[in-house]
Amino acid sequence: MSNTAADNGLQKDQFDRTPSGWARYWTQELNASDDALRKWHEGSEVILRAYLDQREGAPEDSSGVNATDATHLNFFWANVATQRDLLFGQIPAVDVTRRYGDYQDDDARIGGPVILERILDTDIETGVDGFTSSLRNALLDYLIIGFGNAWVRYEADFEDKEPIVRDGVEAAPAAKVKIREDAPVEYFYWKDQRWSPCRYYEQLRWTAKKVEMTREAMKERFGKVGEDATTFDAEARRTASSNNTSAGSEDPWTRTDVWEIWSKEHRKVFWYVRGFPEVLDVKDDFLKLRGFWPHPRPLFANLTTSALLPRADYALVQDLYRDINILATRITTLEQALRVAGVYDRNAGELQRLLEDNPGRNIMIPVDGWADKVEGKGGLEQVISWLPLDQIVQSLDKLSQKLMEKQQLLYELTAQSDISRGAENSTPGGPDTATSVRAQVKFASVRVQAKQNEFARFTSELAAIRAEIMVKNFDEQELLKRSNVLFTPDAPQALQAVRMLKQEFPNYRVEVKSESISMTDFASLKSERAEFLGALSTILGNALPVLQVFPPLGPALIETLKWTLAGFRGAGVIEGVWDKALKQAQEYLQQQKGQQQGPDPEVMKQFAKGQADMVKTQTKLQADLMKIQATVQAESQKQAIQMAANVKEAQMEMQIKAQDRESQLTNQQEKDQIQERFAIRRENRTAAKAKPQGWNK
Repeated sequence: MSNTAADNGLQKDQFDRTPSGWARYWTQELNASDDALRKWHEGSEVILRAYLDQREGAPEDSSGVNATDATHLNFFWANVATQRDLLFGQIPAVDVTRRYGDYQDDDARIGGPVILERILDTDIETGVDGFTSSLRNALLDYLIIGFGNAWVRYEADFEDKEPIVRDGVEAAPAAKVKIREDAPVEYFYWKDQRWSPCRYYEQLRWTAKKVEMTREAMKERFGKVGEDATTFDAEARRTASSNNTSAGSEDPWTRTDVWEIWSKEHRKVFWYVRGFPEVLDVKDDFLKLRGFWPHPRPLFANLTTSALLPRADYALVQDLYRDINILATRITTLEQALRVAGVYDRNAGELQRLLEDNPGRNIMIPVDGWADKVEGKGGLEQVISWLPLDQIVQSLDKLSQKLMEKQQLLYELTAQSDISRGAENSTPGGPDTATSVRAQVKFASVRVQAKQNEFARFTSELAAIRAEIMVKNFDEQELLKRSNVLFTPDAPQALQAVRMLKQEFPNYRVEVKSESISMTDFASLKSERAEFLGALSTILGNALPVLQVFPPLGPALIETLKWTLAGFRGAGVIEGVWDKALKQAQEYLQQQKGQQQGPDPEVMKQFAKGQADMVKTQTKLQADLMKIQATVQAESQKQAIQMAANVKEAQMEMQIKAQDRESQLTNQQEKDQIQERFAIRRENRTAAKAKPQGWNK
């Protein structure tokens, strides 16, 4: 990257420091920037068409829909929408803090967290400064084409003040009175910005933005030279030609492209129309910003140290987006081919009614000589041949699986997790558990944390530049009025705080945290305040009994509370209340000291009595606690003994019942044996009686 702007062999320090010399100089610089950014501009146009799904060679109907047979799944648009909502979920809140956080530095506290933070947050919430809309547009450009930026300018309106005449003598001359001041934020389209070719941002020598101005505005701002410059502007000539006007006509709506160039190496600001032989105006650095640039470091995507040129995320995964669209188109084509079609024997023309007559109902079609056709040709399958669908269905399954693989790979490369898209069930086989959801949220936040931090950095720098312009250019009364600080407890110190703010602005941090943009965290704010109130109640609860008998501890207590307050965000306003309380406590102690030189003996006696009562109460509480513990222990032992006895009694009852069952079983067996013997004897006697005479012989 060259740092020279050659013109006929001249080096950049050899151009005349005249309006015409500066014009030649900036012509070369802007041309060099055009050459360096040309490929990026052309590629960005392609990416923008992909985001809007504007297809080349495809005509659009009146609704803007592409009239083409191709099917596109616009995952790029979905990814951008997801990231935009994730990164910019709410109106940002500016946090102005003292760099060192010293709780006794009241002027610094009032000037920063009270006055400056109020002005910035109020303007952002009302939207009058363009801060929020510029952030939204810059973020969208950043996510689509890899670059986003916004500029801050200072505005002031004056009115003529008539001279004051007293007794025929002019007591005060005529003057211009400032009636309005503002520091609006402006978004500029990515193609309307240029910068010097370099390798990395710290080497940047100049930046420029293109502003469209009417002929009347040109004449009012730059005079006759501005009016003449409109005829040299190519955009103005193109607009005049499209409106069918002649070159010399007076068209009040013609816009002229004026380049506002901020040159850090020259510490100057230039206004130039390309093609005009001289610059319109040159001014020294009038904002006097610490970083010189009236814009933050732009949002650059995928930078390297080889060139200060962004590379859009889309360009790094464009093959996947293209493959997904090709697969989607093929799937749609095959789905359209899924239809019932075939050929049939002309002689059996009635068979076409299978698909034509009464679709969806049971029908019977009479066919003459059907039995002969079936027997002679081998059945219905030989009469009708259907279009084979198995190959199409199998191809659809394969393509659908391939599409899912491409989609998953795209999610992995672009960090688009299921949880960030709000998926209800990303756990295979069932719904997500609370643990799995928390893990997924944490993992997703880690992957997008870099972009969140980058966007928060851009937002913080933009707010800091606006704050610095206000502090260095606004009148003291304007700052007091817009912050409404005169209606707070800090009103007596407000003017001194504003003056200190103007002198010590570098000792403040102006920051917009990523969590204040990406999500609404009311729970955190509530928890922080509840934490402070809990600490406050603990301190007061322990200190009030002592303060009742020893008031001189009051100022120390208030100083402790102020020290605690200094660590909480948004506590700058309430600190003023404690400042008043501290002052009143000190005045009260001074009055008491004047009335008496030493502590009242009666008070000390009561204090000692109170301490003795406290010790007595504590002793009694300890004794009662020991008694309760002994009672509980004895009752526990008693219950344990009773439980053991109950268990033993139950075991004995079970043993007795078992013995009874065993005894009953034994008695029953003996009875059975006796009955069995009696039965045998009866059988023997009966058999003996039945023997015939002479049996023994």
